[in-house]
Amino acid sequence: MSRSCDSPSQHGITATMARYLVVIHELASAQGTATVRGIAIVLDISNPSATNMIKRLRAKGLVADRETRAITLSDHGEHIARIQIERVGLVQRHLIDAFGYAPADARLEATRLAPAVSDLLVRRLESVVFANQEDRAQQFLNVRRFEPVFDVEGVANESFR
Repeated sequence: MSRSCDSPSQHGITATMARYLVVIHELASAQGTATVRGIAIVLDISNPSATNMIKRLRAKGLVADRETRAITLSDHGEHIARIQIERVGLVQRHLIDAFGYAPADARLEATRLAPAVSDLLVRRLESVVFANQEDRAQQFLNVRRFEPVFDVEGVANESFR
């Protein structure tokens, strides 16, 4: 099993805290920094609500103490964010494969769902998603890629008739 089986509760954090960690990580990755305002915009909440949660995350050691307005994750916060991102990716892949979601819609939905997904469901999703990937890989390997459709005289290869 992958590390994505670590649930937020195993680290003493709530699903909401996990969402914040992912948003902070993604803002920092995309823009170089995360701010209270940026977090509030992404999560569609007020600045004071974001500030209160940042204080809670800081008290748990998940956000690094800095003298600047930039919000950065501690090593532990980064670890949890990466685990959650793996979970989001797993849920996203299943939404695309099983329900035909467009990738962007699946990402949005998975970001909302992943922190609340149980470890049991994560393990089951992994088995389905990874089985599908193995099936696809096997189908790819079974294709006769190196047999020409026509021989040098223009006669169709027997396997393609």
